[in-house]
Amino acid sequence: MANRGPDNTRQVGGTLYLTDERLFFEPHLLERVTQEQEWEAPVADVRMSIGQGSWSPHIPVVRDVALRYRLEVIEADGSLEEFFLTHLGDPLERLAHWEDQPAP
Repeated sequence: MANRGPDNTRQVGGTLYLTDERLFFEPHLLERVTQEQEWEAPVADVRMSIGQGSWSPHIPVVRDVALRYRLEVIEADGSLEEFFLTHLGDPLERLAHWEDQPAP
């Protein structure tokens, strides 16, 4: 589960996919009804960094749906996309760097 957009605006809910070649965001059905667009970028053309998300609860039941991680994606043209995620997954953690560590 992922939300796309800056933390201080209306975020678009959906799913973020990572393949060998691209990073792809697909809005949920309700978001597509409101004309929200898909987004994608070639993995080779982006820099990614991971940081703390907008909400990290201490209640175990809520923790599974909390947006605990922020993923910043900087595209080749310098544009920035922000995603807030419930989980990272091993492939994404291998490709991105944590904000407090230098980029590879």
